[in-house]
Amino acid sequence: MIEYVISQSPDDRVIQKACDLLNKDGIVVIPTDTNWVMTASFDSKKAIDRLYRIKGESKHHHFSLLCSDLSMASDVAIINDSSFRFIKKHIPGSFTFILEAQHRVTKLLQASKTDKEIGLRFPPGVLARKLISSFEKPLVSTNISPKLLGLSDDILPYGYLIDEQLAHVVDLIIDPGEVDFLGQSTVVSMTNDSIEVIRQGVGIL
Repeated sequence: MIEYVISQSPDDRVIQKACDLLNKDGIVVIPTDTNWVMTASFDSKKAIDRLYRIKGESKHHHFSLLCSDLSMASDVAIINDSSFRFIKKHIPGSFTFILEAQHRVTKLLQASKTDKEIGLRFPPGVLARKLISSFEKPLVSTNISPKLLGLSDDILPYGYLIDEQLAHVVDLIIDPGEVDFLGQSTVVSMTNDSIEVIRQGVGIL
């Protein structure tokens, strides 16, 4: 199922429909600042297992968690005072912050259970932020690659292409039309009481 919205003013009814599906172990597809992503409730083992099957990934593959603010992030990651201040200066933005995961996350995500870490994102786009805020819980997310859609790497995925290829395995696609993706997020590790840029992307520190 695909729903079309205005990117800067997504329809509340569509957002509520997405939240209802997420609360029923559903998978909702949205664009962020960096890519199209599949999202699921972070505390739904059934939905997370569906994501692994769709992606064909080992359960040791990391997914990111999308958060609306630091209060929500503190429920799933251990954030000390210096990390809190650093992240606050850079959100929302095109960053992935690697932090120590809370126990409630390591119970559900095998990769986090292994290394005790989780990547947090605070996407800047109106649609993503409205969905996360309305759902009131973090969303597990994973990128939709052209390969997953049977496309070559030089073809930019559009909502209708995702609908054609994944409609049978996802529950809702929210399509705001033309999307200008910025590029890869900047990955910042904040474990071991240090700050280290693991991957320089479009987010500028």
